[in-house]
Amino acid sequence: RVIARPAAGVLLMPLSKIRWYSKTAGYFMAIKMDYTDDFFDNLKTNSVRRTLSEAYQEVMKKCVEGTNRDGLKHFFNRDVPDATFAGFEFPDNIGEREDARNRFLRSVEDEFNKYYNPDLKKGEFKGKPSRGQCEDAIRGQSVLVLAASILNGFYFNNILDFIEKYASW
Repeated sequence: RVIARPAAGVLLMPLSKIRWYSKTAGYFMAIKMDYTDDFFDNLKTNSVRRTLSEAYQEVMKKCVEGTNRDGLKHFFNRDVPDATFAGFEFPDNIGEREDARNRFLRSVEDEFNKYYNPDLKKGEFKGKPSRGQCEDAIRGQSVLVLAASILNGFYFNNILDFIEKYASW
């Protein structure tokens, strides 16, 4: 899954996994809602835009920041000791070879297992994160982005069908 915290004034709902096309670049599909001060912005006139944006940031904050310094940013951080988080394996040929992508994904999975498992040595990281914390954030993020999209006049006829089919790929 992709967890992204976009800039202020932007709501983002990732729809796909990251697809690498070089050793330094990749992409993922997402719904992105930008908020501008456009006169015809239906969300601006009813102040719903601010409410949705604040709710979005708060939902994502629970995952990224956490409570008691147990969020993703406090573990997956280059400033923590290597005993806590040594980093992910990132092969130079990640955009070219499936086995390189698999090594990267395995290293991500291993580090997330360390993050969630209190029995594994975590150095100075004392947080007790919950898997449900980020799962709830991702679900809340999706609801808020789709609600904002609908209120702005967008209709995604097949979006749920796409998400369900993509999950089975």
